[in-house]
Amino acid sequence: MDPREPEAEAEPPPAPGVEVVTAELEAARAEAERYEDLYLRARADLDNQQKRMTREIETRAGHAKDALIRALLPVKDGLEAGLDRASTIADPAVAPFREGMEVALRGWNAAFGAAGVEPIEPLGQPFDPEHHEALAVRVATGRPPGTVVEVSQKGYSLGGRLIRPALVVVAE
Repeated sequence: MDPREPEAEAEPPPAPGVEVVTAELEAARAEAERYEDLYLRARADLDNQQKRMTREIETRAGHAKDALIRALLPVKDGLEAGLDRASTIADPAVAPFREGMEVALRGWNAAFGAAGVEPIEPLGQPFDPEHHEALAVRVATGRPPGTVVEVSQKGYSLGGRLIRPALVVVAE
């Protein structure tokens, strides 16, 4: 080919017809809708997974809190029993010890209250197997049958969940 000769101009490809452009547009729209659907599903899955993880974390934290409170309750029971015993002793040398125990018990009660731990007060109430554990049945004059007449050990709940049932004696 002679470099001086003008190159033959390439003809542009024929313009696609309206039908072809419309078909390509519809295919692009369908693909966009498919990708949007995939995105929305992935986003919903992620949201659901985050909600599940949040619930699981809250459940585990609740169980850990329950276990800690269950472990601390015998210490509180011992402090209360010691205070009850100390209050029966008239010796003035015991008074500072008793006062210290009262301060400690107020601290325990404040901490438990702040954590949402509530004592179950069953004395004089009808026996409730959901919150009480009967140790014995006793004849009790002046009390209707099925009424709690003695509490051997306090029960506690946390946020409406039973942590420890109250150990009680029930009227026959």
